[in-house]
Amino acid sequence: MIFIKQRTLNQTVTLIFATVAVLHLLRLLMGWEVSLAGWSIPIWASFIGVGVACFLAYQAAKLTK
Repeated sequence: MIFIKQRTLNQTVTLIFATVAVLHLLRLLMGWEVSLAGWSIPIWASFIGVGVACFLAYQAAKLTK
């Protein structure tokens, strides 16, 4: 069984959500088109993605301290 320290897990989760937020922000700024299985994802979805990912990264960072 693999054990990981809670602090390390929180830092990893913070990094993942911060990366997702940055990618959503880049999509907004660069106008990247995204399609998933033939469905076009609207740009406005990235506004929600930035907000949710930033919130989750902040909460995970708060837990790290």
